Amino acid sequence: MDDYTTLSISGRFINNPAQHGNWPKFNYDASRRVNVAVYDALQSGNSPQSKVTLYPQNTNLPGTALGSFALRGSATILFETRGQTQSWGQKQHGMLTKQVEDGLFGIFNAITDGTLNTIDPERYELIPERRNVPRN
Repeated sequence: MDDYTTLSISGRFINNPAQHGNWPKFNYDASRRVNVAVYDALQSGNSPQSKVTLYPQNTNLPGTALGSFALRGSATILFETRGQTQSWGQKQHGMLTKQVEDGLFGIFNAITDGTLNTIDPERYELIPERRNVPRN
């Protein structure tokens, strides 16, 4: 895995909801909270799972499922997993699958133990942004 990001997450799919009409249920903070719950769940120990970054935040996708769910008040999250290749072995694929599973359980646990709504949504802005680097 070297220094590569293994997972990028995002809760931002709408730059300005008012640009698309009146969306009184839009709740960007809810999306940011679930993303922070995932990030926190994956920051245990010195695991390769901890290499989580924010997906590029310059997206504005109101017509997609993620965008339309966000406009209607749902918390949204994108899991962008590295390594969509046939050349990686079963162990590597298993680790990436486990990373998404552990992230989802971070959300479930925060919902069930009542801590989801206590997460500071501003912490989302502290998650490192993914940097794209040219390939050799």
